[in-house]
Amino acid sequence: MAAYDVIAKTYTINEINEKCGSALDDFDYGRLKSLSSAMLIQSKTAKDKGYEGMACFYLGTAELFLGNANAARPLLERAQELGQRQGIDSILAYTFNVRGIYEASVNNNLYLAQYFFMKSLEYGKDTSLAKRKNGGGVYANLAQIALMQKDTLGMVYARNCYDYGCKSGSSHSMSQGALLLANFYYMKNMNDSALVYLKVADNIYQKNGFKDIGSVYILYSQVLASKKKINEAFRFVEMAIDEAMKNSHILLPKAYLQKAQLLYDCNRLDEALNSLVKAKEMAEEYSVFTEIIDIYELMAKVYHLTGNEALALKYLQYAKDSSETRSNNEREQLIRERGIILNMSQKEQEAMLHKSKLEEQMKLNVALMIGVLLLVVLLVLCFWFINRRNKLYKSIVAQNQKAIAREKELLLRIKTIEEKQTNPVHGTESKNNKKADELYGRLIDAMEHDRMYIDSQLSRDSLAEALDTNRTYLTNLIKERTGMSVPQFINSYRINEAIRILSDKSTADVPMKSLCFELGFNSQATFYRLFQTSVGMSPLSYRNSVMK
Repeated sequence: MAAYDVIAKTYTINEINEKCGSALDDFDYGRLKSLSSAMLIQSKTAKDKGYEGMACFYLGTAELFLGNANAARPLLERAQELGQRQGIDSILAYTFNVRGIYEASVNNNLYLAQYFFMKSLEYGKDTSLAKRKNGGGVYANLAQIALMQKDTLGMVYARNCYDYGCKSGSSHSMSQGALLLANFYYMKNMNDSALVYLKVADNIYQKNGFKDIGSVYILYSQVLASKKKINEAFRFVEMAIDEAMKNSHILLPKAYLQKAQLLYDCNRLDEALNSLVKAKEMAEEYSVFTEIIDIYELMAKVYHLTGNEALALKYLQYAKDSSETRSNNEREQLIRERGIILNMSQKEQEAMLHKSKLEEQMKLNVALMIGVLLLVVLLVLCFWFINRRNKLYKSIVAQNQKAIAREKELLLRIKTIEEKQTNPVHGTESKNNKKADELYGRLIDAMEHDRMYIDSQLSRDSLAEALDTNRTYLTNLIKERTGMSVPQFINSYRINEAIRILSDKSTADVPMKSLCFELGFNSQATFYRLFQTSVGMSPLSYRNSVMK
Protein backbone atom coordinates (compact mmCIF):
# COMPACT_ATOMS: atom_id res chain seq x y z
CA MET A 1 0.00 0.00 0.00
CA ALA A 2 1.36 3.43 -0.97
CA ALA A 3 2.47 5.76 1.82
CA TYR A 4 -0.21 8.32 0.98
CA ASP A 5 -2.93 5.64 1.19
CA VAL A 6 -1.80 4.87 4.74
CA ILE A 7 -1.81 8.58 5.62
CA ALA A 8 -5.28 9.05 4.13
CA LYS A 9 -6.65 6.24 6.29
CA THR A 10 -4.85 7.35 9.48
CA TYR A 11 -5.59 11.08 9.71
CA THR A 12 -8.54 13.37 9.07
CA ILE A 13 -8.35 15.77 6.16
CA ASN A 14 -7.95 18.73 8.54
CA GLU A 15 -5.06 17.00 10.33
CA ILE A 16 -3.34 16.30 6.99
CA ASN A 17 -3.82 19.94 5.98
CA GLU A 18 -2.00 21.07 9.15
CA LYS A 19 0.81 18.57 8.55
CA CYS A 20 1.18 19.83 4.97
CA GLY A 21 1.60 23.36 6.29
CA SER A 22 4.33 22.21 8.69
CA ALA A 23 6.15 20.28 5.94
CA LEU A 24 6.04 23.34 3.68
CA ASP A 25 7.41 25.58 6.45
CA ASP A 26 10.28 23.09 6.93
CA PHE A 27 11.00 22.88 3.15
CA ASP A 28 10.49 19.10 3.45
CA TYR A 29 9.18 18.56 -0.07
CA GLY A 30 9.40 14.75 -0.05
CA ARG A 31 7.13 14.58 3.01
CA LEU A 32 4.90 17.31 1.57
CA LYS A 33 4.35 15.24 -1.58
CA SER A 34 3.18 12.19 0.40
CA LEU A 35 0.91 14.23 2.68
CA SER A 36 -0.66 16.32 -0.12
CA SER A 37 -1.27 13.19 -2.24
CA ALA A 38 -3.24 11.74 0.69
CA MET A 39 -5.08 15.05 1.15
CA LEU A 40 -6.04 15.08 -2.54
CA ILE A 41 -7.52 11.58 -2.23
CA GLN A 42 -9.58 12.53 0.82
CA SER A 43 -10.78 15.85 -0.64
CA LYS A 44 -12.02 14.18 -3.83
CA THR A 45 -13.74 11.46 -1.84
CA ALA A 46 -15.43 14.11 0.34
CA LYS A 47 -16.09 16.31 -2.74
CA ASP A 48 -14.63 19.25 -0.81
CA LYS A 49 -13.37 21.72 -3.43
CA GLY A 50 -11.72 23.98 -0.86
CA TYR A 51 -9.49 21.23 0.51
CA GLU A 52 -8.93 19.94 -3.03
CA GLY A 53 -7.60 23.37 -4.01
CA MET A 54 -5.19 23.42 -1.06
CA ALA A 55 -4.10 19.84 -1.83
CA CYS A 56 -3.36 20.77 -5.47
CA PHE A 57 -1.36 23.79 -4.27
CA TYR A 58 0.70 21.69 -1.82
CA LEU A 59 1.30 18.86 -4.32
CA GLY A 60 2.17 21.28 -7.16
CA THR A 61 4.67 23.04 -4.88
CA ALA A 62 6.27 19.72 -3.86
CA GLU A 63 6.56 18.55 -7.50
CA LEU A 64 8.13 21.86 -8.56
CA PHE A 65 10.86 21.81 -5.90
CA LEU A 66 11.52 18.11 -6.43
CA GLY A 67 12.29 18.90 -10.07
CA ASN A 68 9.05 17.63 -11.66
CA ALA A 69 8.03 20.86 -13.42
CA ASN A 70 5.72 19.14 -15.94
CA ALA A 71 3.70 17.60 -13.12
CA ALA A 72 3.63 20.84 -11.12
CA ARG A 73 1.99 23.15 -13.67
CA PRO A 74 -1.43 21.42 -14.11
CA LEU A 75 -1.73 21.04 -10.32
CA LEU A 76 -1.08 24.77 -9.76
CA GLU A 77 -3.51 25.71 -12.53
CA ARG A 78 -6.14 23.45 -10.93
CA ALA A 79 -5.52 25.07 -7.52
CA GLN A 80 -5.97 28.52 -9.08
CA GLU A 81 -9.18 27.41 -10.82
CA LEU A 82 -10.67 26.03 -7.59
CA GLY A 83 -9.59 29.09 -5.60
CA GLN A 84 -11.35 31.39 -8.06
CA ARG A 85 -14.44 29.19 -8.30
CA GLN A 86 -14.81 28.87 -4.55
CA GLY A 87 -13.77 32.48 -3.84
CA ILE A 88 -11.00 31.42 -1.43
CA ASP A 89 -8.42 34.21 -1.47
CA SER A 90 -5.87 32.33 0.65
CA ILE A 91 -5.59 29.55 -1.99
CA LEU A 92 -5.12 32.19 -4.70
CA ALA A 93 -2.48 34.04 -2.65
CA TYR A 94 -0.47 30.83 -2.11
CA THR A 95 -0.89 29.58 -5.68
CA PHE A 96 -0.02 32.83 -7.46
CA ASN A 97 3.18 32.97 -5.41
CA VAL A 98 4.30 29.48 -6.50
CA ARG A 99 3.21 30.13 -10.09
CA GLY A 100 5.59 33.08 -10.01
CA ILE A 101 8.39 30.78 -8.83
CA TYR A 102 7.51 28.37 -11.66
CA GLU A 103 7.70 31.10 -14.33
CA ALA A 104 11.03 32.35 -12.99
CA SER A 105 12.78 28.99 -12.51
CA VAL A 106 11.31 26.91 -15.35
CA ASN A 107 10.38 29.39 -18.11
CA ASN A 108 12.85 32.11 -17.09
CA ASN A 109 10.00 34.58 -17.62
CA LEU A 110 10.82 37.18 -14.98
CA TYR A 111 8.14 39.60 -16.13
CA LEU A 112 5.27 37.13 -15.78
CA ALA A 113 6.79 35.92 -12.50
CA GLN A 114 6.64 39.45 -11.09
CA TYR A 115 3.03 39.73 -12.24
CA PHE A 116 2.07 36.56 -10.33
CA PHE A 117 3.93 37.70 -7.20
CA MET A 118 2.02 40.98 -7.25
CA LYS A 119 -1.25 39.07 -7.67
CA SER A 120 -0.28 37.00 -4.63
CA LEU A 121 0.21 40.16 -2.58
CA GLU A 122 -3.13 41.49 -3.82
CA TYR A 123 -5.08 38.39 -2.73
CA GLY A 124 -3.11 38.03 0.50
CA LYS A 125 -3.62 41.56 1.81
CA ASP A 126 -7.22 40.88 2.90
CA THR A 127 -6.55 37.37 4.18
CA SER A 128 -4.88 37.25 7.58
CA LEU A 129 -3.71 33.63 7.22
CA ALA A 130 -2.26 34.16 3.75
CA LYS A 131 -0.65 37.44 4.82
CA ARG A 132 0.93 35.82 7.87
CA LYS A 133 2.23 32.71 6.10
CA ASN A 134 2.82 34.05 2.57
CA GLY A 135 3.64 37.77 2.70
CA GLY A 136 7.33 37.43 3.51
CA GLY A 137 7.70 34.74 0.87
CA VAL A 138 6.42 37.01 -1.89
CA TYR A 139 8.91 39.71 -0.91
CA ALA A 140 11.59 37.01 -0.99
CA ASN A 141 10.58 35.93 -4.48
CA LEU A 142 10.57 39.51 -5.77
CA ALA A 143 14.07 39.90 -4.34
CA GLN A 144 15.12 36.65 -6.06
CA ILE A 145 13.90 38.02 -9.40
CA ALA A 146 16.01 41.13 -8.83
CA LEU A 147 19.05 38.92 -8.11
CA MET A 148 18.54 37.06 -11.38
CA GLN A 149 18.47 40.43 -13.15
CA LYS A 150 21.54 41.59 -11.16
CA ASP A 151 19.47 44.55 -9.96
CA THR A 152 20.72 45.71 -6.55
CA LEU A 153 17.63 47.91 -6.17
CA GLY A 154 15.79 44.68 -5.34
CA MET A 155 17.67 44.62 -2.05
CA VAL A 156 14.73 46.54 -0.56
CA TYR A 157 12.52 43.45 -1.07
CA ALA A 158 15.09 41.31 0.77
CA ARG A 159 15.14 43.82 3.61
CA ASN A 160 11.30 43.84 3.71
CA CYS A 161 11.28 40.04 3.91
CA TYR A 162 13.84 40.00 6.73
CA ASP A 163 12.10 42.78 8.70
CA TYR A 164 8.75 41.05 8.18
CA GLY A 165 10.22 37.86 9.65
CA CYS A 166 11.70 39.70 12.64
CA LYS A 167 8.44 41.51 13.42
CA SER A 168 6.12 38.54 12.90
CA GLY A 169 8.45 35.96 14.47
CA SER A 170 8.42 33.96 11.23
CA SER A 171 11.63 31.90 11.05
CA HIS A 172 10.75 31.10 7.44
CA SER A 173 10.73 34.76 6.33
CA MET A 174 13.66 35.73 8.56
CA SER A 175 15.90 32.98 7.12
CA GLN A 176 14.92 33.75 3.52
CA GLY A 177 15.46 37.48 4.06
CA ALA A 178 18.87 36.92 5.64
CA LEU A 179 19.96 34.60 2.80
CA LEU A 180 18.80 37.09 0.17
CA LEU A 181 20.59 39.98 1.89
CA ALA A 182 23.73 37.84 1.92
CA ASN A 183 23.31 37.26 -1.83
CA PHE A 184 22.98 40.97 -2.51
CA TYR A 185 26.05 41.80 -0.41
CA TYR A 186 28.02 39.09 -2.26
CA MET A 187 26.88 40.56 -5.59
CA LYS A 188 28.14 43.95 -4.39
CA ASN A 189 31.48 42.31 -3.39
CA MET A 190 30.85 43.07 0.30
CA ASN A 191 31.83 39.60 1.49
CA ASP A 192 32.15 40.35 5.21
CA SER A 193 28.59 41.69 5.33
CA ALA A 194 27.44 38.68 3.29
CA LEU A 195 28.96 36.35 5.88
CA VAL A 196 27.14 38.13 8.71
CA TYR A 197 23.73 37.43 7.17
CA LEU A 198 24.76 33.96 6.01
CA LYS A 199 25.47 33.02 9.61
CA VAL A 200 22.05 34.34 10.63
CA ALA A 201 20.38 32.27 7.91
CA ASP A 202 22.46 29.19 8.75
CA ASN A 203 21.54 29.37 12.45
CA ILE A 204 17.82 29.61 11.66
CA TYR A 205 18.00 26.76 9.12
CA GLN A 206 19.87 24.53 11.57
CA LYS A 207 17.58 25.39 14.50
CA ASN A 208 14.38 24.70 12.57
CA GLY A 209 15.65 21.79 10.47
CA PHE A 210 14.76 23.45 7.17
CA LYS A 211 15.41 21.01 4.33
CA ASP A 212 16.63 23.37 1.57
CA ILE A 213 19.78 24.42 3.43
CA GLY A 214 21.74 23.58 0.28
CA SER A 215 21.12 27.12 -0.98
CA VAL A 216 22.89 28.46 2.12
CA TYR A 217 25.86 26.16 1.56
CA ILE A 218 26.20 27.18 -2.12
CA LEU A 219 26.45 30.84 -1.17
CA TYR A 220 28.89 30.03 1.64
CA SER A 221 31.09 28.32 -0.96
CA GLN A 222 30.93 31.33 -3.31
CA VAL A 223 31.73 33.87 -0.58
CA LEU A 224 34.57 31.82 0.88
CA ALA A 225 36.05 31.30 -2.58
CA SER A 226 36.03 35.08 -3.05
CA LYS A 227 37.95 35.36 0.22
CA LYS A 228 40.49 32.75 -1.08
CA LYS A 229 39.43 30.15 1.52
CA ILE A 230 39.34 27.38 -1.06
CA ASN A 231 39.31 24.32 1.23
CA GLU A 232 36.32 25.65 3.14
CA ALA A 233 34.62 26.55 -0.14
CA PHE A 234 35.01 22.95 -1.34
CA ARG A 235 33.63 21.61 1.95
CA PHE A 236 30.48 23.73 1.70
CA VAL A 237 29.80 22.94 -1.95
CA GLU A 238 29.98 19.19 -1.21
CA MET A 239 27.52 19.73 1.66
CA ALA A 240 25.26 21.63 -0.75
CA ILE A 241 25.26 18.76 -3.24
CA ASP A 242 24.42 16.23 -0.51
CA GLU A 243 21.50 18.33 0.79
CA ALA A 244 20.16 19.08 -2.70
CA MET A 245 20.23 15.36 -3.55
CA LYS A 246 18.00 14.68 -0.54
CA ASN A 247 15.46 17.49 -0.77
CA SER A 248 15.79 20.28 -3.38
CA HIS A 249 16.80 18.79 -6.72
CA ILE A 250 16.41 22.12 -8.52
CA LEU A 251 19.55 23.33 -6.69
CA LEU A 252 21.75 20.60 -8.18
CA PRO A 253 22.76 22.38 -11.45
CA LYS A 254 23.90 25.45 -9.51
CA ALA A 255 25.74 23.36 -6.89
CA TYR A 256 27.65 21.32 -9.49
CA LEU A 257 28.45 24.49 -11.45
CA GLN A 258 29.92 26.07 -8.30
CA LYS A 259 32.02 22.96 -7.67
CA ALA A 260 33.25 23.06 -11.28
CA GLN A 261 34.21 26.73 -10.90
CA LEU A 262 36.29 25.93 -7.81
CA LEU A 263 38.03 23.06 -9.62
CA TYR A 264 38.67 25.28 -12.64
CA ASP A 265 40.18 27.99 -10.43
CA CYS A 266 42.48 25.30 -8.94
CA ASN A 267 43.47 24.14 -12.45
CA ARG A 268 41.94 20.68 -11.82
CA LEU A 269 40.50 20.68 -15.30
CA ASP A 270 39.50 17.01 -15.71
CA GLU A 271 37.56 17.11 -12.44
CA ALA A 272 36.02 20.44 -13.40
CA LEU A 273 34.81 18.92 -16.66
CA ASN A 274 33.23 15.96 -14.85
CA SER A 275 31.36 18.34 -12.54
CA LEU A 276 30.18 20.44 -15.51
CA VAL A 277 28.86 17.34 -17.26
CA LYS A 278 26.95 16.50 -14.07
CA ALA A 279 25.58 20.07 -13.87
CA LYS A 280 24.37 19.82 -17.47
CA GLU A 281 22.72 16.44 -16.81
CA MET A 282 20.95 17.76 -13.70
CA ALA A 283 19.71 20.85 -15.59
CA GLU A 284 18.22 18.64 -18.31
CA GLU A 285 16.77 16.06 -15.89
CA TYR A 286 15.00 18.60 -13.67
CA SER A 287 14.21 21.24 -16.37
CA VAL A 288 16.22 23.97 -14.62
CA PHE A 289 18.06 25.97 -17.29
CA THR A 290 18.93 29.19 -15.46
CA GLU A 291 22.62 28.15 -15.27
CA ILE A 292 22.97 26.48 -18.69
CA ILE A 293 24.77 29.34 -20.49
CA ASP A 294 27.32 29.62 -17.66
CA ILE A 295 27.79 25.83 -17.81
CA TYR A 296 28.49 25.89 -21.57
CA GLU A 297 30.87 28.84 -21.33
CA LEU A 298 32.89 27.25 -18.52
CA MET A 299 33.06 23.97 -20.50
CA ALA A 300 34.45 25.95 -23.46
CA LYS A 301 37.14 27.45 -21.20
CA VAL A 302 38.12 24.02 -19.85
CA TYR A 303 38.35 22.47 -23.32
CA HIS A 304 40.38 25.44 -24.52
CA LEU A 305 42.93 25.04 -21.70
CA THR A 306 43.17 21.28 -22.32
CA GLY A 307 43.92 21.91 -25.99
CA ASN A 308 40.66 20.54 -27.38
CA GLU A 309 39.82 23.56 -29.52
CA ALA A 310 37.12 21.74 -31.50
CA LEU A 311 35.03 21.07 -28.39
CA ALA A 312 35.79 24.55 -27.04
CA LEU A 313 34.37 25.97 -30.24
CA LYS A 314 31.38 23.61 -30.04
CA TYR A 315 30.40 24.68 -26.52
CA LEU A 316 30.91 28.36 -27.29
CA GLN A 317 28.44 27.84 -30.12
CA TYR A 318 26.06 26.08 -27.68
CA ALA A 319 26.32 29.09 -25.37
CA LYS A 320 25.59 31.44 -28.26
CA ASP A 321 22.61 29.33 -29.41
CA SER A 322 21.24 29.11 -25.85
CA SER A 323 21.56 32.86 -25.45
CA GLU A 324 19.69 33.47 -28.70
CA THR A 325 17.04 30.91 -27.77
CA ARG A 326 16.57 32.52 -24.37
CA SER A 327 16.26 35.95 -26.01
CA ASN A 328 13.68 34.64 -28.48
CA ASN A 329 11.77 32.84 -25.72
CA GLU A 330 11.69 35.98 -23.59
CA ARG A 331 10.37 37.97 -26.54
CA GLU A 332 7.63 35.38 -27.16
CA GLN A 333 6.84 35.23 -23.43
CA LEU A 334 6.44 39.02 -23.31
CA ILE A 335 3.87 38.78 -26.08
CA ARG A 336 2.08 35.88 -24.33
CA GLU A 337 2.16 37.78 -21.06
CA ARG A 338 0.39 40.72 -22.69
CA GLY A 339 -2.31 38.30 -23.87
CA ILE A 340 -2.68 36.71 -20.43
CA ILE A 341 -3.03 40.06 -18.68
CA LEU A 342 -5.43 41.32 -21.35
CA ASN A 343 -7.56 38.18 -20.99
CA MET A 344 -7.74 38.55 -17.20
CA SER A 345 -8.64 42.23 -17.51
CA GLN A 346 -11.35 41.40 -20.06
CA LYS A 347 -12.89 38.91 -17.64
CA GLU A 348 -12.91 41.54 -14.92
CA GLN A 349 -14.60 43.98 -17.30
CA GLU A 350 -17.19 41.36 -18.24
CA ALA A 351 -17.98 40.86 -14.56
CA MET A 352 -18.40 44.60 -14.09
CA LEU A 353 -20.72 44.86 -17.12
CA HIS A 354 -22.80 41.95 -15.85
CA LYS A 355 -23.16 43.65 -12.51
CA SER A 356 -24.22 46.90 -14.14
CA LYS A 357 -26.98 45.10 -16.07
CA LEU A 358 -28.40 43.72 -12.83
CA GLU A 359 -28.60 47.27 -11.47
CA GLU A 360 -30.30 48.83 -14.52
CA GLN A 361 -33.57 49.26 -12.60
CA MET A 362 -32.00 51.45 -9.95
CA LYS A 363 -32.74 55.15 -9.78
CA LEU A 364 -31.40 57.44 -12.50
CA ASN A 365 -28.82 59.11 -10.31
CA VAL A 366 -27.39 55.73 -9.21
CA ALA A 367 -27.23 54.58 -12.86
CA LEU A 368 -25.47 57.82 -13.78
CA MET A 369 -22.87 57.27 -11.04
CA ILE A 370 -22.24 53.74 -12.26
CA GLY A 371 -21.80 55.00 -15.82
CA VAL A 372 -19.28 57.61 -14.71
CA LEU A 373 -17.44 54.98 -12.67
CA LEU A 374 -17.26 52.61 -15.63
CA LEU A 375 -15.96 55.40 -17.84
CA VAL A 376 -13.21 56.19 -15.35
CA VAL A 377 -12.31 52.51 -15.10
CA LEU A 378 -12.12 52.19 -18.89
CA LEU A 379 -9.93 55.29 -19.14
CA VAL A 380 -7.62 53.92 -16.46
CA LEU A 381 -7.47 50.56 -18.23
CA CYS A 382 -6.69 52.26 -21.56
CA PHE A 383 -3.92 54.26 -19.93
CA TRP A 384 -2.61 51.12 -18.24
CA PHE A 385 -2.60 49.12 -21.47
CA ILE A 386 -0.85 51.92 -23.38
CA ASN A 387 1.75 52.23 -20.63
CA ARG A 388 2.18 48.45 -20.50
CA ARG A 389 2.58 48.27 -24.28
CA ASN A 390 5.31 50.92 -24.19
CA LYS A 391 7.11 49.01 -21.45
CA LEU A 392 6.85 45.79 -23.47
CA TYR A 393 8.28 47.58 -26.52
CA LYS A 394 11.15 48.96 -24.46
CA SER A 395 11.81 45.49 -23.06
CA ILE A 396 11.92 44.01 -26.57
CA VAL A 397 14.37 46.71 -27.71
CA ALA A 398 16.58 46.19 -24.65
CA GLN A 399 16.62 42.43 -25.16
CA ASN A 400 17.60 42.79 -28.81
CA GLN A 401 20.37 45.24 -27.95
CA LYS A 402 21.71 42.86 -25.28
CA ALA A 403 21.45 39.95 -27.71
CA ILE A 404 23.44 41.91 -30.33
CA ALA A 405 26.18 42.72 -27.82
CA ARG A 406 26.34 39.14 -26.58
CA GLU A 407 26.44 37.80 -30.13
CA LYS A 408 29.38 40.08 -31.00
CA GLU A 409 31.25 38.91 -27.89
CA LEU A 410 30.66 35.22 -28.59
CA LEU A 411 31.59 35.59 -32.28
CA LEU A 412 34.82 37.32 -31.27
CA ARG A 413 35.67 34.50 -28.87
CA ILE A 414 34.85 31.89 -31.51
CA LYS A 415 37.06 33.73 -34.03
CA THR A 416 39.92 33.86 -31.50
CA ILE A 417 39.79 30.11 -30.95
CA GLU A 418 39.61 29.45 -34.69
CA GLU A 419 42.67 31.62 -35.31
CA LYS A 420 44.64 29.68 -32.66
CA GLN A 421 43.97 26.40 -34.42
CA THR A 422 47.08 25.58 -36.46
CA ASN A 423 46.26 21.99 -37.45
CA PRO A 424 43.00 20.47 -38.71
CA VAL A 425 41.07 18.50 -36.08
CA HIS A 426 41.54 14.74 -36.57
CA GLY A 427 38.77 12.48 -35.44
CA THR A 428 36.45 9.73 -36.54
CA GLU A 429 34.09 11.98 -38.46
CA SER A 430 33.14 10.70 -41.88
CA LYS A 431 34.07 12.49 -45.10
CA ASN A 432 30.44 13.43 -45.55
CA ASN A 433 30.33 15.19 -42.18
CA LYS A 434 33.55 17.07 -42.97
CA LYS A 435 32.12 18.08 -46.32
CA ALA A 436 28.92 19.29 -44.63
CA ASP A 437 30.88 21.22 -42.00
CA GLU A 438 33.05 22.86 -44.67
CA LEU A 439 30.03 23.80 -46.79
CA TYR A 440 28.11 25.14 -43.79
CA GLY A 441 31.16 27.19 -42.78
CA ARG A 442 31.33 28.73 -46.27
CA LEU A 443 27.58 29.38 -46.17
CA ILE A 444 27.82 31.24 -42.84
CA ASP A 445 30.85 33.20 -44.12
CA ALA A 446 28.94 34.15 -47.26
CA MET A 447 26.02 35.41 -45.23
CA GLU A 448 27.86 37.09 -42.34
CA HIS A 449 30.90 38.51 -44.12
CA ASP A 450 29.90 38.75 -47.81
CA ARG A 451 26.29 39.74 -46.87
CA MET A 452 24.82 37.85 -49.82
CA TYR A 453 21.37 38.25 -48.28
CA ILE A 454 21.18 41.91 -49.43
CA ASP A 455 20.81 40.62 -53.01
CA SER A 456 17.05 40.77 -53.66
CA GLN A 457 17.45 38.11 -56.39
CA LEU A 458 19.16 35.64 -54.05
CA SER A 459 17.43 32.24 -54.27
CA ARG A 460 18.10 28.65 -53.46
CA ASP A 461 19.55 28.07 -56.94
CA SER A 462 21.78 31.14 -57.00
CA LEU A 463 23.00 30.47 -53.47
CA ALA A 464 23.85 26.86 -54.33
CA GLU A 465 25.63 28.03 -57.49
CA ALA A 466 27.66 30.59 -55.53
CA LEU A 467 28.75 27.89 -53.09
CA ASP A 468 29.44 25.42 -55.91
CA THR A 469 27.08 22.77 -54.57
CA ASN A 470 23.85 20.92 -55.28
CA ARG A 471 20.67 22.90 -54.40
CA THR A 472 18.97 19.86 -52.83
CA TYR A 473 22.04 19.10 -50.71
CA LEU A 474 22.21 22.76 -49.63
CA THR A 475 18.50 22.79 -48.75
CA ASN A 476 18.83 19.65 -46.62
CA LEU A 477 21.96 20.99 -44.89
CA ILE A 478 20.26 24.27 -43.92
CA LYS A 479 17.19 22.40 -42.68
CA GLU A 480 19.35 20.02 -40.62
CA ARG A 481 21.54 22.73 -39.06
CA THR A 482 18.96 25.49 -38.50
CA GLY A 483 15.51 23.93 -38.81
CA MET A 484 14.67 26.56 -41.46
CA SER A 485 13.95 26.53 -45.18
CA VAL A 486 16.31 28.44 -47.51
CA PRO A 487 14.03 31.55 -47.75
CA GLN A 488 13.53 31.55 -43.95
CA PHE A 489 17.29 31.26 -43.47
CA ILE A 490 18.01 34.19 -45.82
CA ASN A 491 15.27 36.35 -44.31
CA SER A 492 16.53 35.67 -40.76
CA TYR A 493 19.77 37.46 -41.69
CA ARG A 494 17.84 40.34 -43.22
CA ILE A 495 15.68 40.75 -40.11
CA ASN A 496 18.70 40.51 -37.77
CA GLU A 497 20.48 43.18 -39.82
CA ALA A 498 17.34 45.34 -39.64
CA ILE A 499 17.31 44.99 -35.85
CA ARG A 500 20.98 46.05 -35.66
CA ILE A 501 20.41 49.09 -37.87
CA LEU A 502 17.22 50.19 -36.12
CA SER A 503 18.92 49.77 -32.72
CA ASP A 504 21.51 52.38 -33.74
CA LYS A 505 20.25 55.91 -33.03
CA SER A 506 22.62 57.31 -35.67
CA THR A 507 20.51 55.68 -38.42
CA ALA A 508 17.31 57.50 -37.41
CA ASP A 509 17.24 59.44 -40.70
CA VAL A 510 17.36 56.34 -42.92
CA PRO A 511 13.89 56.00 -44.56
CA MET A 512 12.15 52.73 -43.79
CA LYS A 513 11.47 52.11 -47.46
CA SER A 514 15.15 52.51 -48.35
CA LEU A 515 16.15 50.19 -45.52
CA CYS A 516 13.72 47.58 -46.75
CA PHE A 517 15.19 47.39 -50.25
CA GLU A 518 18.80 47.77 -49.06
CA LEU A 519 18.34 44.59 -47.02
CA GLY A 520 17.19 42.62 -50.06
CA PHE A 521 13.41 42.58 -49.59
CA ASN A 522 11.34 42.88 -52.75
CA SER A 523 8.40 44.53 -51.01
CA GLN A 524 7.91 46.73 -47.98
CA ALA A 525 4.86 44.69 -46.94
CA THR A 526 6.95 41.50 -46.73
CA PHE A 527 9.57 43.30 -44.63
CA TYR A 528 6.96 44.66 -42.22
CA ARG A 529 5.21 41.28 -41.91
CA LEU A 530 8.41 39.29 -41.20
CA PHE A 531 9.73 41.92 -38.76
CA GLN A 532 6.41 41.99 -36.84
CA THR A 533 6.34 38.17 -36.65
CA SER A 534 9.96 37.89 -35.49
CA VAL A 535 10.19 40.84 -33.07
CA GLY A 536 6.61 41.32 -31.91
CA MET A 537 6.31 44.92 -33.08
CA SER A 538 6.55 46.87 -36.35
CA PRO A 539 9.91 48.31 -37.55
CA LEU A 540 8.58 51.86 -37.04
CA SER A 541 7.44 51.10 -33.48
CA TYR A 542 10.82 49.51 -32.78
CA ARG A 543 12.72 52.59 -34.03
CA ASN A 544 10.46 54.93 -32.04
CA SER A 545 11.13 52.89 -28.87
CA VAL A 546 14.89 53.12 -29.47
CA MET A 547 14.71 56.87 -29.96
CA LYS A 548 12.92 57.48 -26.63
